[in-house]
Amino acid sequence: MSDISPAVPREGYPARRVDANDPPFRVWIVDPLPTSREGLRRIIDGQSQLRVAGTSSDASDLIATSDTPSLDVVLITDKVPVNKAFITIQKIRQTKPELPIVRLANGTDAALNDPGLKITATIDATASVNLLLATLVTAAQLHGVGSREALSQQRRSAIRRPLSAREHQVLELLANGTSNRGVAQLLSIGDETVKTHVAHILSKLEARDRTHAVAIALRNGIIR
Repeated sequence: MSDISPAVPREGYPARRVDANDPPFRVWIVDPLPTSREGLRRIIDGQSQLRVAGTSSDASDLIATSDTPSLDVVLITDKVPVNKAFITIQKIRQTKPELPIVRLANGTDAALNDPGLKITATIDATASVNLLLATLVTAAQLHGVGSREALSQQRRSAIRRPLSAREHQVLELLANGTSNRGVAQLLSIGDETVKTHVAHILSKLEARDRTHAVAIALRNGIIR
């Protein structure tokens, strides 16, 4: 993710919201590099479920905007140094204590593990674009639900058929953006077998597509 491209991901966009007429989730990007902000904007705006509401190099513009109440999630990239990220999150929490925050991490973020910061999700900066988009959708869906634990319990109660060990392996590879052919090669199984596993995963998780399945799995701690 550190060398993020402005191209829209090839496959696996996050699923549409429950009602296709609902407006997209609104994302604010915090990143000090204009080129990086623009690349992320084009990726996020390239599919239907998320829209970039604004971007800034730090928290000042975000906090100053009168449009903050309508935001659903904030993305703070790994380009923001840890000390500045800490201050940025503190400032956001002073005015918007419940606003979901997703942090792209580069392995030096130990200082951001403070529970008081209430970071909704942290993903590695090298993760796939599909995983980033699914994480943003999941974090946005948590906004106003009450708590991640309540949503997780609600979803778990609906997942009555657990995934097999092989299905879990396949799902983790899908979360990393691996194609069906790539899954087949990595697990030494046939392409048709992969398709069967994917079909079972979608059925068990009641997911509309691959990325919807990843989002459900992330919400419920099935994968991390």
